Amino acid sequence: MAEITEREFECRISIRLEDEDDICRKLRKALPALKWQTGDSSWDKIRVWGQTADVFVRVYRYEEPGPFSLTVRLRRPEGSSAESEYHALRDTVLVALEATVLPKP
Repeated sequence: MAEITEREFECRISIRLEDEDDICRKLRKALPALKWQTGDSSWDKIRVWGQTADVFVRVYRYEEPGPFSLTVRLRRPEGSSAESEYHALRDTVLVALEATVLPKP
């Protein structure tokens, strides 16, 4: 039996939405298998995350203005390719939030 490993991927994204509840609603619709939550809200901090036992997706921004961070963590059997699943999840998030990937700083 293959050992389970966790891989984390991160990128910066640009989103026009500024409301945590709107972001959460759109992500819940796009990825209904994940249990979505919000937290750490303040006037310029946004944190929305969804998860299952094997998948974690977070959209986070510490302060306004600024880019959001998209984090995807996947638990998969060692040797399986998590990259393609990450790209599929990232693309789903980008479409749901009408977001774009930003270049690395």
